[in-house]
Amino acid sequence: MQEKREKLTAFVHSCVSELETHFAPRESSLGRAARVVFENFQPPTSQLIEPNKLAKFRFSQPFSQFVEFVMADDQLNKAIFGEVYDLSEPTHRDAFQPIVEACLFRGLVAVHHSRANRVERVTAFVDFLESGLVERDIVVPLEHLDLEEQSYDLGDFGVLKVQGKAPTGREDNRLFLRKRCFLTFKVKTEKYFGAAEFPLIEQVRNKIAAIRMAANPFVSFNHFSISHVHPWEDPLRDESFCDRFYGETGRSIISKSDGVQISRPSIEETCKLYDRCCANKWNVVSPWRLALNRLDDAIFKIESGSTDALLDIVIGLESVLVEAQSTQESTHKVAVRAARFLESDTRARADLFKVVKRLYALRSKIAHGKSLGNEAEARKLLTEGAKLLTRILKRMLETDLTELDLSHFDLS
Repeated sequence: MQEKREKLTAFVHSCVSELETHFAPRESSLGRAARVVFENFQPPTSQLIEPNKLAKFRFSQPFSQFVEFVMADDQLNKAIFGEVYDLSEPTHRDAFQPIVEACLFRGLVAVHHSRANRVERVTAFVDFLESGLVERDIVVPLEHLDLEEQSYDLGDFGVLKVQGKAPTGREDNRLFLRKRCFLTFKVKTEKYFGAAEFPLIEQVRNKIAAIRMAANPFVSFNHFSISHVHPWEDPLRDESFCDRFYGETGRSIISKSDGVQISRPSIEETCKLYDRCCANKWNVVSPWRLALNRLDDAIFKIESGSTDALLDIVIGLESVLVEAQSTQESTHKVAVRAARFLESDTRARADLFKVVKRLYALRSKIAHGKSLGNEAEARKLLTEGAKLLTRILKRMLETDLTELDLSHFDLS
């Protein structure tokens, strides 16, 4: 083991020396500029070096020997690719050699650019090569949520914290950092694990769902970023979330009064609900899971100012309140079952019944492209629909039901 580490260290030193013949010196003006670009913007490494120089380095003796050494070592291969691929097979070796080259090359560039001394940089890179899983920080900016305290450390769930300053009279000036809430948590992945293959979506959705059910149904997020473990690693991104954006003030259906401060009791409830969300039976396909996903889509659309969100809310309601094989009209069923599931008081049931009826009437207008009438009332009804679906999902979670016995809530 020690012998292999010494060889790796020698290879990295040789490659960095070779690389320095192609890159501008670290302390030159060009070298400092390249370092700033690399550390702050994480461009593809190939953009930081001229193509002809890149080709010369790739086929240089130090780098070729380094790649050959790494690809011949099963442990190093598994550290890069996990247990999925066996590079001992010739076809796999040919297919994955460019990936190994790219991974190693990016690491060497970062070693060259790092502010630390070379020995520290090389040691860090060798440590990274030998390790299996790496830990990443997930940062999720949250809208419509404030904290009674500066931060809450929620253990495995993560840390909720507020950063920035409260808005001043110049809220339209985006140069000023406004006060906002962030959820941060850690995940362990393979070093070069693709975001599409990593179940990060499920983790984010479960955490946001728990906060919605415990604190505010309208908590939303515009994007998340994952800090790289070391400078040589690209941030892990999930394309499903890259197009999320925060709706402009004039477009968002959610009013500023919908922002909620989260307290310690709400925090404790959030963690309990999250633990339930993560249980195996809640992660499989079920009416509850389908409705939860529809709620997530609806909140995104509400945040973007789209009344189409009501279509997702109604589909979510029907997922849990209508039989899959039903061919009958759903309005009355959903209204009766929602009222009887959530309320015990007769008057409260009657009021909820009317809300669902109005939701379906508005849904019909949206689905057929008709005028919504009073725009303010339509938007208010839309937020009521989101709150209703959230209440149902929370009650199901609390009573340990992924699917309801619907006959129990019918009048007959």
